[in-house]
Amino acid sequence: MAQSPHIGNGQSAIMRKYKIIASLKNINQASDRLEINYGVLDSESTGALKQTIANVLKSFDDLEISDEKRKYIETLKKQNMGYKVDIDYSKLDESNEDLLLAYTLKTSIQKVLSERKAIIYRDMTLNTNY
Repeated sequence: MAQSPHIGNGQSAIMRKYKIIASLKNINQASDRLEINYGVLDSESTGALKQTIANVLKSFDDLEISDEKRKYIETLKKQNMGYKVDIDYSKLDESNEDLLLAYTLKTSIQKVLSERKAIIYRDMTLNTNY
């Protein structure tokens, strides 16, 4: 029985998807800066990340924060609508310790990346073609 010539391509595609998400997750966990290039992500990961980032940034609208932070949040919102978003968590840190802007955004993104990594891994291991 001959193997499909597309199996190798599928394997590399799903493995590449897994490695990209795993790498983003590790960078987000260890770094104060995260650059997400939506062009290299699968559509489900892109949608989940864009939606999460938009929701978290929108939740900051009613908070009393400095004009500098508000401008940076608006910049992030605009970037998030495009193909790339570059998040510098240190620019979100607020002197008011009650407002955990950077922590809230970082943990929300980390949750999405963890979920996507688990789903992709499950798909990879349960599908015998990969």
